[in-house]
Amino acid sequence: AGGMNGGIDLVIHRATDRLCIEKHSTQKDVVTGYARNEIECLRQVGHHPHINTLVDCWIDYEEQKASIYLEYCVYGSLAKRIRRHIKGNRRFNEVIIWNWWYQLTDALSYCHHGPDPENQTDWNWILHLDIKPDNIFLFSEEGENRTTREAIVQLGDFGLAITKETTDRGIVSPEKGPLGHTPGWMAPEYYRPKGQPKYSAKSDIWTLAAVIVCVCRLTERLDPHFNRNNPAGSQYSPELNQILSQCLAHNPNERPDSFRLRDMLHREYV
Repeated sequence: AGGMNGGIDLVIHRATDRLCIEKHSTQKDVVTGYARNEIECLRQVGHHPHINTLVDCWIDYEEQKASIYLEYCVYGSLAKRIRRHIKGNRRFNEVIIWNWWYQLTDALSYCHHGPDPENQTDWNWILHLDIKPDNIFLFSEEGENRTTREAIVQLGDFGLAITKETTDRGIVSPEKGPLGHTPGWMAPEYYRPKGQPKYSAKSDIWTLAAVIVCVCRLTERLDPHFNRNNPAGSQYSPELNQILSQCLAHNPNERPDSFRLRDMLHREYV
């Protein structure tokens, strides 16, 4: 997978005195434009409460180096949290699951449709295309603010993101496929024959639903033979299973878009 993968460090950002993750680029990231693409995406959406905050960045085209400074999420990744629950054989509370899913869908709706989904003509839409537990971060713990509803998660790592701008410029296209991928975390359309569209905004809907199933099932990766009618399992509500089933439809046209899904989750969660 491409996109700013030259290693990370935990640093104090001097100008703001904030604890940050410094994400280094590789030479290839700068040359191919991955580094600039990730920075532009984060500049556009990184102020959203459920997207990892961009604190600072720089690119040196002469030296072919770049760094992104991101707000440090002290509680680590969702992948780490899932592993801890697997080890302790502790199921996640359903209220927390609805909460996380709603927050991440709100972030996706912002990426896909902008602040005003009814009037998005000038919005440079962003498809994440690398949603997985390793790229979701816990900004605060459930119970930290005396309520499970205030546990905050953030979507991070836009290294493989695709935008309207890069598509309009012909750099990428759905027929060519995404910039890279993580095995086991691709929507079914990725495997379509050559010449057919291999991704869309609905691909993000599928992979986020796959993450939620992993949270429910206490597994690090979605079982390819998962129960499509009961993806979360019988220990969770029929409502949760029903919406997950819609989002995991094989045909992208049968999945809700992020704006509609946000409303569906808001009705259930609030």
